[in-house]
Amino acid sequence: MAYKLQEQLEAGTVLKTVKGKNSNGGETVTIDELLSDKGGQGDVYKVTWNGKNYALKWYNRAAEDVFGGDQYTTIKKLTSMSNPSEEFYIWPQVIVAESENPESGDLFGYVMKLIPDGFYEMQDYLRSDKDPQQKRFGTFHAMIRAGMNLVSAVQALHHTGLSYKDLNPGNLVLNPFSGDIKMVDCDNISADNAPCTVNGTRGYMAPEIVRSGFRQTPTIQTDMFSLAIVLFRLFYMDHPMEGR
Repeated sequence: MAYKLQEQLEAGTVLKTVKGKNSNGGETVTIDELLSDKGGQGDVYKVTWNGKNYALKWYNRAAEDVFGGDQYTTIKKLTSMSNPSEEFYIWPQVIVAESENPESGDLFGYVMKLIPDGFYEMQDYLRSDKDPQQKRFGTFHAMIRAGMNLVSAVQALHHTGLSYKDLNPGNLVLNPFSGDIKMVDCDNISADNAPCTVNGTRGYMAPEIVRSGFRQTPTIQTDMFSLAIVLFRLFYMDHPMEGR
C-alpha cells in the first residue's frame, strides 16, 4: 500500500480509476490541489480526470474505510446507480485508488463533480452577524425557495428507496440569490437496513437512534427528523431544541 492514513496527497499524484459504470478502469486521475482537510472521513482534492476538473474525496482517516470495507461497498453501489436528481445531488462518479486493481485494505476515494460557483455551505449562513464569513440570502423568496428545494431533493432520494443517513448543515450548499441547493457528501446514502458506517450528526440525529444505544441505523423515517431540524435552522438559525 503506497498511501497511508492521515497522509495528504501531493499535487501531481496520479491515481487510477477502478472499473465501474462510468469507467473501464485504469484511467488517470491527477491531483491538482487540496480543497479541504476538515472532513471526518478524509480529504477533498481538486483533480483532473479525462481532461476535466472534478473533486475527489480520499478516505484517509479510519482503518475501516478502505478497499473491501463497508464504506467501499456503499460507494461501489452508489457509483453503479443513476443520480436520483442531477439538479440536487453531487453524486459519486467513479472509485479511484493507487492502482486500477487495488488490494483489500488499500486506501481509496471517489470522484464527483465540483460544487458550482456561487454556492456556499449552509454552515456559513448560520454564523453570527459579526462574523465576516457569514452569508445571507439576497431575498426572503430565495430563502424560502432553498427550503422547498431541500424538501424536493430529499423526496427525490426517498422515492428511489434510499435514505441520506446523515442530513445536517455540513452536507448542504446553497446559492444565496437563486435559492438553488446541492446535496454534497453523498457517500453514506443507502437503502434502509443496509450496512451503514454512520449514525447521524449530534443535534440532527433522530431520538430513536440514540434510545436504541445506536443499534438502530438511520432510515427514511429518521431522515425526516433531520430534515425538520435543518429546515428550522435554515429559516430561524437557532436550533429548535436549544434555548429557553
